[in-house]
Amino acid sequence: MRNQYDNIEKAAAYDRSVRIWEDGKERVAGMALSSEMKVLDIGCGPGILALPMAKRVQEVTVVEPSAAMRDLLRKHMKEEGVNNIRILPSLWEEVPEEELEEYDLVIASYSLNMPDFLEAALKMDRHSRGEVWLYWFAGETSWERDKRILSARLGDPTPVSGHRKIDVFYNILYNAGIYCDINMLHGTSFDREYETFEEAVEDHRKRHGLAEDALPVLTAYLMERLESRDGTWYYRDLTHYVRMSWRAGQRLQERNG
Repeated sequence: MRNQYDNIEKAAAYDRSVRIWEDGKERVAGMALSSEMKVLDIGCGPGILALPMAKRVQEVTVVEPSAAMRDLLRKHMKEEGVNNIRILPSLWEEVPEEELEEYDLVIASYSLNMPDFLEAALKMDRHSRGEVWLYWFAGETSWERDKRILSARLGDPTPVSGHRKIDVFYNILYNAGIYCDINMLHGTSFDREYETFEEAVEDHRKRHGLAEDALPVLTAYLMERLESRDGTWYYRDLTHYVRMSWRAGQRLQERNG
């Protein structure tokens, strides 16, 4: 499966988002971390969680398949003087078990596009001696909503596919004997702002891969979707973000019990 962040431009655009970095720091600030801990971060990107965690724990091992994202992570590590991040350049499902240790916390943050989610989650469970935390989405995301509306207005009959959501993953784990806690992240939002309306149109045209002849429809939609404040155009993120977590080893404890 191709990773969209193999594209250097897309990886760089993600890395430039101030709000994404702020959110990572806020999430890490709320974690009960200590200097003795080892953490595993699956799909770490440019280090949104890995970098602030590395400053508080003994070691962070990251799994990241995108070369562009790994390059950005190494750049930030050098800039911030961080040297306790171990990088595994691979898809999670392809990392050999012998390259992994037992970790005090295993995290996969918005990186659950795994063909076999159950096997991927069980692998996380096997390598955690503490908890597993998965960040994902509940309900239709903002970008899925935009695509659905734009496709309808453009007369495109192709069904709009979306990610599996947290309810599907919860039930997969539940049926496997793993019972999770669900926490809605009410403060999490990735609103975007544009200095000009034309900038917003071009950004959304690229995001949705639209041709030039679709611009009138996109322009009309964004006139409804965006909010103008003092000459700046705001895009409100309507996505519901969730953290699903569990204590590792539940299935083994049940069998032994």
